Amino acid sequence: VTRRPPALRLRTWSPGVAVARVAIVGLLAANEEVVWRRVLLGELLRAGWTAALAASTVAFAVAHRARPGLHLATGGVFGGLYQLTGGLAASIAAHGTYNLALTAPARRRRDRGVPA
Repeated sequence: VTRRPPALRLRTWSPGVAVARVAIVGLLAANEEVVWRRVLLGELLRAGWTAALAASTVAFAVAHRARPGLHLATGGVFGGLYQLTGGLAASIAAHGTYNLALTAPARRRRDRGVPA
């Protein structure tokens, strides 16, 4: 098993690197939310609230082939937040938080030299 150089391990990252990582994850989440909620869900609202949420959630899960059941749940939550608040801020924050939470355990395992 190859180990990452100490400078790349999570526990040795400087605050600036950690902030940059959070910013990149946030931008990626914002990009996805614009596509899936603002564009797709927004366009589907003509078909009604429930149908739009269901269709955009299924599309989100299909596009995220890994763990479709999990992505049905998260897509539904993010879409529901978008519809309930009428804006993208809550769904972007939830999506970014979810993505950061998913990557943290795998990164910690890799930093200890445990295969993912």
